[in-house]
Amino acid sequence: MRRWLARALALAAALIGLQSAWIPVKGLLAQQLIAAAYERSLASGRSEPPWPWADATPIGRLSVPRLQLQRYVLSDASPRSLAFGPGAVDDGVGGLSLAGHRDTHFAFLGDLRGGDELIWEDAGGRRHYRISAREIADVRRHSLRQPAAGELLLSTCWPLSDWQPGGPLRLVLVGEEVTAEQQNEQLAAR
Repeated sequence: MRRWLARALALAAALIGLQSAWIPVKGLLAQQLIAAAYERSLASGRSEPPWPWADATPIGRLSVPRLQLQRYVLSDASPRSLAFGPGAVDDGVGGLSLAGHRDTHFAFLGDLRGGDELIWEDAGGRRHYRISAREIADVRRHSLRQPAAGELLLSTCWPLSDWQPGGPLRLVLVGEEVTAEQQNEQLAAR
């Protein structure tokens, strides 16, 4: 009886371990499929889904040179899409707002500092941003602010280390667009 119980407990522990590993593995695999679809979209000039039943298509790539990372961004920020990668929040204001999960694709937001460079690439070209502000917003009191023209907002649940999903607090990082002229001035100053 003890052997049976020990085996049953070991099996249960293995299943729990596999279940907890599933989300990060799914996220990594999805980013590979989304990256391939993004490249196909750029080549064809039309949106390509990362898999046949996908609800969202890749619209761009966010890079953080200091951290040597990049994330492919989906056209939708619904919970279903965010399971596979960060998504664009429909803002319609002229800026860009992206959301992602704190425990997978946007876990790196805690490592960003003021002045860090962000690069956004999409079918329209490449834009550079610098982190200019970090805010904690409570969505119970008001909705997240919309980005102004020339701003890039990155948001995720807060605190980053909380084990419970959701919650009312959001970490919002604000990036301000850096023009080509400003980039040249910064290079000349070095």
